[in-house]
Amino acid sequence: MNLKQFNIRLQFRKEFVIILLWTFLVSLVIIISYHSIYLTNVRWQTYKVAWDPIEGPMLNLWGVVALIILSFFAGYSLKNTKFFVFGFLLTLILSFVISVIFGFIYIWFGLGFSEDLGQIPFGWEWAFYMSLLNCFRIYVPHVLVLLILGSGFGHLIGGYYSP
Repeated sequence: MNLKQFNIRLQFRKEFVIILLWTFLVSLVIIISYHSIYLTNVRWQTYKVAWDPIEGPMLNLWGVVALIILSFFAGYSLKNTKFFVFGFLLTLILSFVISVIFGFIYIWFGLGFSEDLGQIPFGWEWAFYMSLLNCFRIYVPHVLVLLILGSGFGHLIGGYYSP
């Protein structure tokens, strides 16, 4: 293996690690936002609400700032446009899946819906559906727009200032 092939492999591994780290941190911000309604809203704490059509988990100011900064640095670090586009799509899809899985586990075990929904056939699907609705409420349009703006701006600045 010559030095050029080694540099290409090293660059691929570096960008892959950046994409995985970006996915993990976006998921963490969403999970914290998801859990924060149970810490701040008395009605959600008392009655252990799993889903409400009017109010629900949303991003707070710290979540918005964290997503913009994370996306900016991820876009700035990903120099190759192909890796940037596929990394953005991978981050969006994987972080949504991770957040839905966390929401399902939290609704099923944390809120105790396993006792009620476990009595009916395929009751776990209702908990999964409520988690999907809550995470979709967070992701569209807020997270989607913040990831596009932050990472796109970071990628443009990174491409302009790259050596």
